[in-house]
Amino acid sequence: MTEKATADVSLVTRVQLARIMGKDRRTIAKWLDDGMPCAVKGRGGLPSRYSLPACVQWYIARELQANGAAGGGELSPAESMARLNRKRTEELELRLQVRRGQLVEASAVVHEYADLANAVKARIRAVPDAVADQVAGLTPQEIKRVLLAKLDDALRELARGAGLLPAAEDDETDEDDPRPRPEARL
Repeated sequence: MTEKATADVSLVTRVQLARIMGKDRRTIAKWLDDGMPCAVKGRGGLPSRYSLPACVQWYIARELQANGAAGGGELSPAESMARLNRKRTEELELRLQVRRGQLVEASAVVHEYADLANAVKARIRAVPDAVADQVAGLTPQEIKRVLLAKLDDALRELARGAGLLPAAEDDETDEDDPRPRPEARL
């Protein structure tokens, strides 16, 4: 690679910069107005080029300044108290959302998903035993029809939540029974 090609590797167009930064091209244009550096001004139909490291440094400095961390990161006592109060409010809101059931711990979701996956696996793996006697002597199309019907039944049961609760609680409900069916726990 030539020296010029090596030097140009970190130069990108505005479209590329917008994609890399996860921003709209109009945001990049606004940032240029705000002082973001441009390595090579476009002319003669060629687009402007931007040094990616310089633009990232500019962006970081801008964000630090906007968040009161520029110049050593010292905050006034009032700013510190306001930030602390915002954090406490956010924490309280998260706790309330957990209590209301709007949020759950990630570890709980992982365990619930594992339980669900195991229930699905067990129910699907039970299908061959359930149809073994029914498919003897049938054509491949008839076997396929029987298997698909049993798999559809198993998936419907799982969608209702049947088989997801411990055996003592997993009562089949009658269609006319007004009691709510158990919901899938996820």
